[in-house]
Amino acid sequence: MADYALSFEFSHVFEFRPFWIRIQNKQKKSKNKNSQFKIRFSTNEKKIMTNLPNKEYLISNPKEILYSLIEIIFAFSYDNRTNLGEPTVESAWNITKLSGTLSWFDTYSSIKESFISCIRRSLVYPLYRNWNLSMKILEDTKIIFSQGKTQVLKCLLKIKDIFDHHELKWHLSKIYIDDFCVWFQKSSSNQLFQNISQELQKIQIKKSEINWNLEEIEKEVEKQKEENEIENEIGDVD
Repeated sequence: MADYALSFEFSHVFEFRPFWIRIQNKQKKSKNKNSQFKIRFSTNEKKIMTNLPNKEYLISNPKEILYSLIEIIFAFSYDNRTNLGEPTVESAWNITKLSGTLSWFDTYSSIKESFISCIRRSLVYPLYRNWNLSMKILEDTKIIFSQGKTQVLKCLLKIKDIFDHHELKWHLSKIYIDDFCVWFQKSSSNQLFQNISQELQKIQIKKSEINWNLEEIEKEVEKQKEENEIENEIGDVD
């Protein structure tokens, strides 16, 4: 239960500044607040894009794809922040477990449903399970989408690179990430992306919406902490 309440144990994760935060900070410091910093692809990302298949897609519900993309980016954001920007041998597992789309082919009917799913998973599976951290990753996801399609595509390419070099998760690149990368840069509607991004910025998730009695759990943790402190004080007196 302490995982949900104690955040000081991994304060370095909150303090870390991923690449999207560094871009945001540059924008804030700019004299021209409306200026857009050009997001560039690395040499490796360009190489990955040149090796993507040339495909066309007939999509009946593009919103549903973007809803899945949101929680995949959430999963990537979690892994990037908690590993301080450096992928590890656990990164492919982290991203897969936090994404209902990648772990069991789930689909979503709204942005909020997508976020609730990945937040719930972030409170169960990974090393750091904490509500405040999940809210931090929610804000990270919002920032990434606010920085445009290029930034989202960069994240997808980084996910693909992680999966391509994993002996058990490489197939997810072929089943999902390749198609996400190709469709997103070639076929997805810019206007729809902007609309979804704007709607995404307004999303707020309450603990009660997770349906796990998180507030009661945290109260129990605080009660247990107080009891332990009293016992320690009594022990010191003895």
